[in-house]
Amino acid sequence: ESILRPREKLALLTSYLEATAHFSHSNSNIPQFHLLALDIDREAIRLLNYRHVREKRNTQVTLQPQNWIFIEKQNLFVTSICSEDEKLHLDQLLLDAKNLHVSGKVVLRKSIPGNDSELRLQYRNISWFESLLFSYFKSRKAKAPEYSHAAILYKIQRHGVSTGKILALGIRKKNRFSQESFLLTREPAQTVALDEWFKQRSNTEIKDRQQVVFEAVGRLLAKVHSSGCYLKGKKTLFLRVAESSIPQVYLDAANCLEEAPKANPKWASIDMAKMKQVLRSMGAEQQGIVCFRKAYSDEISHDHQIKSSNQSATGVLAMDVISGGTKLATIRKTDSIINEIDISEIQNGVLIQVQKDGSYVKFYSNPEWIAHYGEDWTTRVMDIGVTDRFHSKQGRSVGRIILPGKDGKPELCFYLKRHYRLSFWEGLMGWLFPKKAWSPALQEFHHLATARQLGLQVPDTVAAVEFIGPGTRLRSALAVRELDNMIPLHEAIPLASVRQTPQAFRRWKKSLVSEMARMSRILHDRNWFHKDLYLCHFYIDKNDTFRTPNWRDKVVLIDLHRLSSHTWTSQIWKIKDLAQLIYSSEIEGVDDRDRLEFWRCYRDLGPKSSLDRILLYVIKLKWGRYKRHNLKKKAA
Repeated sequence: ESILRPREKLALLTSYLEATAHFSHSNSNIPQFHLLALDIDREAIRLLNYRHVREKRNTQVTLQPQNWIFIEKQNLFVTSICSEDEKLHLDQLLLDAKNLHVSGKVVLRKSIPGNDSELRLQYRNISWFESLLFSYFKSRKAKAPEYSHAAILYKIQRHGVSTGKILALGIRKKNRFSQESFLLTREPAQTVALDEWFKQRSNTEIKDRQQVVFEAVGRLLAKVHSSGCYLKGKKTLFLRVAESSIPQVYLDAANCLEEAPKANPKWASIDMAKMKQVLRSMGAEQQGIVCFRKAYSDEISHDHQIKSSNQSATGVLAMDVISGGTKLATIRKTDSIINEIDISEIQNGVLIQVQKDGSYVKFYSNPEWIAHYGEDWTTRVMDIGVTDRFHSKQGRSVGRIILPGKDGKPELCFYLKRHYRLSFWEGLMGWLFPKKAWSPALQEFHHLATARQLGLQVPDTVAAVEFIGPGTRLRSALAVRELDNMIPLHEAIPLASVRQTPQAFRRWKKSLVSEMARMSRILHDRNWFHKDLYLCHFYIDKNDTFRTPNWRDKVVLIDLHRLSSHTWTSQIWKIKDLAQLIYSSEIEGVDDRDRLEFWRCYRDLGPKSSLDRILLYVIKLKWGRYKRHNLKKKAA
């Protein structure tokens, strides 16, 4: 935005869209073409309302790179700016902190010889009770307070707050129950606390330089508020002063701050009152308080100007149809263009259309599907005939469609799932809240997109549609691409045991188990759960049963219609997923050694938890329950 003029932005978007076959082969897609340009600008304006987007656009602040280096099998992270000497000093500081035998938090400082900086170590002993809480809530909250402090330091640094540069962050087990966490930062050398800086000088010396310090404190507090952070409880800013020709004020620690979801003027005024009281206790006169308030107000108004200028610089791209062609023409104001186009809306990749009878049609389709069934495919999708593998029960059906290839391309195979009759309550909720996905087809469409964003390999979505109304009627359909030449694991494992030697088969299973554990942790670490995590829902290439490939991103997970996110009950659903997977592994070619290998890989991929033994015990109980239920079902 800072280097391109409006016409150049339009030319860029025009060239991109004209190069897309979906928009260039005919003029029948002009409404969608127009809506796409509108949606791009709506998204740009929405993004500019977020603080972190404006932070990234702020080129006046030199940011510390957040390229963390993870030391494998240790919960230790270091940044690229951490030198080898500083790593050695970290070990010594940790040893000194342990020798103090202090419960709770301790702060140590160490000057580096021949360097104009010093190291600050924030060290904390975590009791067994705190460790238990951090282990349970590790996916929702930080594993230790130092993790939150590091995140806040990064956040306020993006707003130009002078603070220490993060060098290392970690959490380690001290013994069977307790843990220790630490945060290492690099700060300027020869700094003193703000109150000590006032005490070390006479009144005449302070008056000569106090105005600079008061203004710096006001600007720093304003930048902290602009970043969305406020003082926690009764705490005040932990400030230090670096003596130089012009005194520099630094924020010493972030444990006095907490993040807020949005700007809170009431909290800001409380913080101002706290800092005024602190400055007065240090001997500040009314003139110093005025300097502090003025610097704060000037910095806040500057931040508001940046925000308003960012929003006003972005307009809406309007489309113009000239002589049978489509091109981007002008930039108009947001309100005028939104009032002109009210036929449909794009939300999360799904086009929402309102029909004349008041019903809604929400759909998604890719160019291949449109090429075969046309733009009006939504009017016929519930009646399309399938090729083979047709199954129908309880108001829903599934079948395979084989479409001939065009222009020498191979044929296309899809599976089409349709729901003709859904419950009254689902239809009622769809009528009341039409923008949310209520049908199984559209829900699975969003679940596939979520899994794809998480980094899992899932089937490609070809088309999805949801019909809401008239009244409380609700129908849906979903088409996904067939997994060509792929078979489920409950068939692939016995097949590989025949095709390979015992030693090769053992290596084959070990590498495959590692990938399955990685995929499971991708879901569980983010509180997403499959709820049908059986072997039959993992697919691999049939040719991979002859050899041991690199399994990374070669295992496909299917049947995600029950995928959902749970935070407070995450342990319950984790137990269910893992018990289902172990239960389904009772097939030819899988033994207890393979199950132990899966558990080892599953645990090594993430932080250790004090609940591991309890978790494993409950998983075994759940596994036995599945086995007993299956035996009863077979006996019946």
